[in-house]
Amino acid sequence: TLFVLSIAWFSLTGTVHAASCQLDNALPDPRPVRADWQNKNTKTDYYALALSWSPQHCANPQMRNRNRFQCQLNQFEFVVHGLWPQSTGARDKFGHPRHCRDDKPLSRELVRKHVCTVPGADLMQGEWIKHGTCAFDRAENYFGKIEELWAQLSKPSLQSSTRRALTIGDLKESFVAANKKQGLKAEHLVVWVNNRGYLREVVVCYDLKYRFTRCAMSGTPDHQALRVRLN
Repeated sequence: TLFVLSIAWFSLTGTVHAASCQLDNALPDPRPVRADWQNKNTKTDYYALALSWSPQHCANPQMRNRNRFQCQLNQFEFVVHGLWPQSTGARDKFGHPRHCRDDKPLSRELVRKHVCTVPGADLMQGEWIKHGTCAFDRAENYFGKIEELWAQLSKPSLQSSTRRALTIGDLKESFVAANKKQGLKAEHLVVWVNNRGYLREVVVCYDLKYRFTRCAMSGTPDHQALRVRLN
């Protein structure tokens, strides 16, 4: 089913996730991360804040079973995948800064402080090691910046909808309308879908001073129809 994004029915809030987040007393400690590839000397030209659409992530039974906190204990909408240092010269994902240094596992206290925004101990550990170490001295500063950007960005809720056609451009325009006062434009956004056209992630691009900037990466074309999986 295709769902339309009409600005009139959007619920615009930056606190929906935190307000509905249930912390698990048995939240596991993060596991060590093995380097997949390393670009520790690559220059960072801009940052990408990747927002995942949680219902789509949790629709995969394997992911649902693996990510109990995100997919069973809670029902999120948009969540933060990570904050990624990016290189404008990268020709593919292997060309961006990555895994710049090893570091100790995140503390349980740090995980509990930010897991309602970046939902998972292993996810947090992986994002810190793969991306955060390329731009931040301390994990506390990395996740603090994520929380700052997350709080400044109004995220449309897609839970209420009317049944008409929706495009990638419609989704971008809804984000632009919600963040007009902050100066967000469509060129500052990239949308990614899966191979069936379902919403996977929205990426917001920032310059090195964390002001919105044009995204150098490619995404799904604006004219393409978009499908949105709801909880």
